[in-house]
Amino acid sequence: MRPTALAALLSLTACVPRARYNNAVNQLDETRQLVMLQQVAMAQMEAEVDAAEARCGHARPSGPPPVQPSTYQVQQLGIPALLALPFQAQSVAMAVLNAAPAPCKACVDQGKSAATCLIEAPQCANMPRVTARVIDMARRGHQQAAITEAIRYDAPWVAVPAGDSPALGAADAPITIVMFLEVQCPYCVRGSATMDELAQRYGDRLRLVYKHFPLAFHDQAKPAAIAMEAARRQGRFWEYKAALYARASELRSNAELMAEVAEQVGLNMNRYLRDIDDPTTAAQVDADMEQGTALGVTGTPAFFVNGYGLRGAQPAEKFAALIDRELGE
Repeated sequence: MRPTALAALLSLTACVPRARYNNAVNQLDETRQLVMLQQVAMAQMEAEVDAAEARCGHARPSGPPPVQPSTYQVQQLGIPALLALPFQAQSVAMAVLNAAPAPCKACVDQGKSAATCLIEAPQCANMPRVTARVIDMARRGHQQAAITEAIRYDAPWVAVPAGDSPALGAADAPITIVMFLEVQCPYCVRGSATMDELAQRYGDRLRLVYKHFPLAFHDQAKPAAIAMEAARRQGRFWEYKAALYARASELRSNAELMAEVAEQVGLNMNRYLRDIDDPTTAAQVDADMEQGTALGVTGTPAFFVNGYGLRGAQPAEKFAALIDRELGE
């Protein structure tokens, strides 16, 4: 074969893959342009739908439905403290209860007023406290807007049973914070320090309840939670937890850390090791995780202050504002 013919053949075979590549690139660009056009068209359609609904007076729902005001009378609620108020204060209190949204999640999701919650859900553990605050503020001369603001929270109330989880503080303390934490999360370490600060600030008015919520991508989080439960069986949960959190940065690189902390706080090591391997120890951690998931916890740290949720490593003042509102201060 002549050299010129061979060169031409090689050039042709080299061009075939390049041509295929260029064709694929062109097809990809066309696909991207088509997707972009579809996205623009969808956005335009959504805007047109929103505008049409607005013209018809139908806004697209966002979040919980608006509260459905009720028209209950003082006698229908039958609350002695409410009945004892002067007429003007009664009127203000009833205006709040009939117009303000119920504070508990189940009623919020249905757009019920606080008064409707009182009538239809008398078992709600939160309403007596909310109603007492409304009555007290009405008695002291506050008006409807101020009282409504005082009972409004960023998150609706949910029941968060403490169960038999480790707790610091009296069971009848006016404020209970249930915290879902895990030691390998640096934000949990920060949140735990905030809880210690609040405990110092509020003293016997505050109760702290610890719940385990180890995240799957933290490989030492669940073993550490099990270790804390093993320490709890020897009555040393809080000492062990404090010592482990103080060395949390070492957890990932030190496989022996949990045992070292157990010795540091003076645990019986034979019993500690047995309890680590006891399936019921891990079951307690799993139960906490199931409870947290049912409450909507998806990450850590997560806190519930008297049933009102706060997510993330919030500053102490954020908690204090919520606590002071609950205390009526």
